[in-house]
Amino acid sequence: MSPGARTETGRFRTVADAATTVAILATCVVIVWSILARRPNPRSSDVRLPSEPQSLEGAHTRGNPRARIAIIEYSEFQCPYCGSFQREVWPAIDKTYVSSGQVLFAFRHFPLEQIHHLALTASEAAECAGRQGRFWEMHALLFAENGRLEKPDLYARATELGLNPGQFVKCLDGEATNRVREDIATGKKLLVSSTPTFFIGRLELDGRVRITGRIKGFQPLSEFQAAIDSALKTH
Repeated sequence: MSPGARTETGRFRTVADAATTVAILATCVVIVWSILARRPNPRSSDVRLPSEPQSLEGAHTRGNPRARIAIIEYSEFQCPYCGSFQREVWPAIDKTYVSSGQVLFAFRHFPLEQIHHLALTASEAAECAGRQGRFWEMHALLFAENGRLEKPDLYARATELGLNPGQFVKCLDGEATNRVREDIATGKKLLVSSTPTFFIGRLELDGRVRITGRIKGFQPLSEFQAAIDSALKTH
């Protein structure tokens, strides 16, 4: 074999070896990815539930205060998954459970300030609307367009709801911050780390909630149905 031929053969082997190595690495990546993809989403059993009943003091609620079951949502207005829950799952929960008087629904703020820089102010805007009796109306408007949460957008929503502009502007200038942070503190005690996070449990006679289940993230209606059924069976 001539020197030139040997050189070309060596180059061919080098290229072939490199291609084989790339193919092996690609196969490994596919295998690892397929294993990770099959891992289930976190469920209630993955996190220890609180042993003590949880107070609803300070939370915004809707539904029957004497219902047997309560759902507590930790959420924020800039979170896309929270918006998806509000638009796609909440209407069915409201119609089937809340409006029928079976479930009391409670909302608590949990703005993820490090990744959603507008979330805290949006939560404050909802609280400020709540001071004028329009929390749930502001809640609906913020989730309807949760890509528009700059202060001018919040002022526009307040005008749309007919809120007193002077009171709203003053409140949004920091008066509601502590109220939002109180919710954040209760969420951290329950090991909430992402939104939305839901706690489902029995509503006791003193108005507190005995937690029996936890749902993390944007999940289908069937997850809530299963958690509600489980809470009803728990004595």
